[in-house]
Amino acid sequence: MQFGKGILPAKEYLSNGLFSIQNCYSEAESSFNQQLHFHDFYELSLIYEGSSRFLINGSSFVAAAGSLQLIRPSDYHRQMTDTGEYIRYYNLIFRQEVLSNVLLDALEEAVEPFCFQMQEKEMQKMTQLLLELKREQEEKEAFWEKMSADLIEKICILILRKSPKKRQAKEEEIPEAVRRSLIFVRQHYREKIRLSDAAQKAGLSESYFSSVFHACMGVTFSEYMLNYRLSLAKRMLEEGNISSKEVCAACGFFSYSYFLTTFRQKYDISPGALTRSCQNAIQKTYK
Repeated sequence: MQFGKGILPAKEYLSNGLFSIQNCYSEAESSFNQQLHFHDFYELSLIYEGSSRFLINGSSFVAAAGSLQLIRPSDYHRQMTDTGEYIRYYNLIFRQEVLSNVLLDALEEAVEPFCFQMQEKEMQKMTQLLLELKREQEEKEAFWEKMSADLIEKICILILRKSPKKRQAKEEEIPEAVRRSLIFVRQHYREKIRLSDAAQKAGLSESYFSSVFHACMGVTFSEYMLNYRLSLAKRMLEEGNISSKEVCAACGFFSYSYFLTTFRQKYDISPGALTRSCQNAIQKTYK
């Protein structure tokens, strides 16, 4: 199991466009099946035939006809289609720029992945919107880009309405400014994030932001960032067959030695040893 091409860039899959929608077929032999990966664009899959499983942020979901998944740039995921299984689905990918900041924040604020089964009427409505979007892409009539952006936003709003709004318990008690900085972390944890970046997102001075953040979260901003990245790294390593160096890069660590040191300090085990332990556990399960 590897990260394949790593972080898939929008410039490669969308060229200069803002979105693309296709009617797709996937099976066990498909190119990205079983490859854990990220991308810097949003991806929606609406399955209308067949069944498979998806792994999103460490959680496994059964995907059958009528199910929908929306993958955010902050999500790591892979399709796990077994031999003999297949899915047919509408696949929509789009850049973050299509959405308003309000919608972007709302999508990133959700704790649980967007993966759920739809009721028949919901499925019909979502299918209708996707087909309308596909027609806009093909016919390109006047104002088609504006119409397309409106359709994508409508689709995202329906998904947000379908999904229960869950925040981390502590986030219900913290100021809006700090909450915005947490959303910023989830969106950009793979990049270099400075204290000034988070403070600017929160709309506060660096010194005041540091004070407020520590008071609310019980740790400094740098400690929160480190713990957030390490927790993601641990979940990825527990999937097995993923190299420590790949996980290091995927979680925003820019020094491999620093990643190894801090991981061992936090979990009292090296990344490599954790991976081997999980692989052995998986092998025992299937014997």
